[in-house]
Amino acid sequence: MALTLPGIAKLRNAALVLRETTGFAYLPIIVPHEVAGRDALQELQRASAVADEEWHEVVWPEAATSALPSLPLTPEAISEQREALAGQRKALLQSFDSQLLQDAHAGHALVLDASASTRRALATEVVTYLNQRREPLRSHQRRLIVVWPAALSDILLGGAPDLWSQRALSVVLADEDATLTPSGDSLREVEPILPSRAISRRPNPVVEAQLAQWFATHDLRRANLSGADALTLAEVLYERQDFVETQLLAEAVERAFPDDDGLMAAGKVWRGLALHGQGDRTQALQTVVDAVAIYRRLVKINPATYEPVLAGNLSNLAKFQSETGDRAGALAAALKAVEIYRRLAEGDPAAYEPVLAAGLNNLAILQSTTGDRAASMAIALEVVEIRRRLAKANPAAYEPVLAGILNNLAILQSATGDRTGALTTGLEAVGIRRRLAKSGPAAYELDLAMSLNNLVGYQSATGDRVGALATALDAVEIYRRMARANPSAYEPDLARSLCTLASALEAGGETPEAHLAAAEAVALLSPWAQKMPGAFTDLSDTAQNLLASLKPR
Repeated sequence: MALTLPGIAKLRNAALVLRETTGFAYLPIIVPHEVAGRDALQELQRASAVADEEWHEVVWPEAATSALPSLPLTPEAISEQREALAGQRKALLQSFDSQLLQDAHAGHALVLDASASTRRALATEVVTYLNQRREPLRSHQRRLIVVWPAALSDILLGGAPDLWSQRALSVVLADEDATLTPSGDSLREVEPILPSRAISRRPNPVVEAQLAQWFATHDLRRANLSGADALTLAEVLYERQDFVETQLLAEAVERAFPDDDGLMAAGKVWRGLALHGQGDRTQALQTVVDAVAIYRRLVKINPATYEPVLAGNLSNLAKFQSETGDRAGALAAALKAVEIYRRLAEGDPAAYEPVLAAGLNNLAILQSTTGDRAASMAIALEVVEIRRRLAKANPAAYEPVLAGILNNLAILQSATGDRTGALTTGLEAVGIRRRLAKSGPAAYELDLAMSLNNLVGYQSATGDRVGALATALDAVEIYRRMARANPSAYEPDLARSLCTLASALEAGGETPEAHLAAAEAVALLSPWAQKMPGAFTDLSDTAQNLLASLKPR
């Protein structure tokens, strides 16, 4: 599931409205990407207890990009495109009328899944239609659920102000609601290395105007976009998590420049990343495989230009191969990426040491997943050395990153039996994160709490029971404060931290206090185990077993 606990909590609150509303209810759900949209629908249906036969979905027709005419577009091809769009609109609106206004069953929920659409023009038409049908919607007492991509939220808000004002409850899933975060005692997952085009994060009127032209035409020539312009827009769309539009734009680049290997490969890269963002890992892998093959050819012709790009895409290839189960292939690709980055960093450390560190970090994680912990730790030590040097030169940019890799290194050291090394490294990670959390608690307190929980284990393993107890109390205090502000997001984390505290208390001979901490953990986890069967089985079992072992004899 792509939803985090805060995201699930938002949907469960919305489900209460669907269960309790007898009349008209309008429920817009804004999602950052298609995967979150699908999961949101599944969670909402499950939580609202709507029977399958009463749950009707009207799904947006997807643009069949393979069927789109190739460039340059002729007047006949443009006319065909317009006719196809008109046909899609007619079919969709007929589905609306048949289910919204003709179906006699007044209790069903109608779902428009807009998350898979690439048709901005169609989005405008549909919102206008919904606004025009607002009175029949109310008179038929429909419960209308609209899953809408964040990239098109301006159309939803601006195009249907009356419907929007009548919403029963809106759900806006932010990025943090739709990306599962790793637990504190596990290595961070392999990160993709994006093509670096140095795009400014500030609003750019030229870029926004180009995006408007693209949305209006979905045609590079009519939007007056060069290949370089299109790649810039692809990065902007990707960073906004508008993965479907990123894919469509990347495919347009591939169609428009079939004889330009550089543009063709770059188009494939962005298409692969966009497919991955939509959850299609198999197609994402194949697309990046094709891009890497082109870049290998280009490196032979112009190594200075294309070697850095090849290395970045080998890292992406490694990530995608690892996710699809090809660990050996992933390791080979990651090793080759590091080989290139290492050679480049020797000639230009300032430019390439940061990406070398990122590539090495990914390699260390892949080595750990294949069981080669010794090699993984050796690489992690090298990454720490580079990150430490970068953090010294630019603390604001690299200290948070250094703390993360120190956290990884401590986990590896502990796993290989280096208890003293794990303790030293863990203390350094906590020290950095404590300093960062002091100046920016909202951004860094969660990371600090995770590192503190890890540190408890390292202190306990080296016999420092007093230090372990103090650290465990510190972590619980942070999680308790966070859980008070947002119970649905942090109660399970608080329960995990309470289990750690209970163990530390028991080790120090404070059994009654340990029993209280374990009992609180069990009480916190009980409702979560009911809401999400299976998701908290291991943690719930740990808390229950711990509580049972602490019962007075």
